[in-house]
Amino acid sequence: MPLKRVKKTVLVLRKWSILVEFDSILYCKAIGNYTRINVTEEKAHIVSQTLGKIEEMLKSKQFIKIHRSHIINIQHIREIDNKVIVMDDGTKLEIARRKKTPLKKLILKLAYMEN
Repeated sequence: MPLKRVKKTVLVLRKWSILVEFDSILYCKAIGNYTRINVTEEKAHIVSQTLGKIEEMLKSKQFIKIHRSHIINIQHIREIDNKVIVMDDGTKLEIARRKKTPLKKLILKLAYMEN
């Protein structure tokens, strides 16, 4: 039986690096020149990389930038309001006005693909 390949990325922390599965990332939040990466294991990792660098690393259809300071994993969206997304862990993240239309299109496209 072939092994399932799981997409992972390397996160560089202050003194070491860790491997994180894409599916386990809930969202990323900019903190100046650092980024907080929240994962499903109720942990958060602070990395010494900007949100822009993290965005390049996460080039995948399951991630979308919803605000200048937030990238989310669309697989972990619990609900969407007009201005806010609620993630699986209950975190509420603001949606930038210019990101609402691309987000809606992506979600509709994914919903269509699942059916």
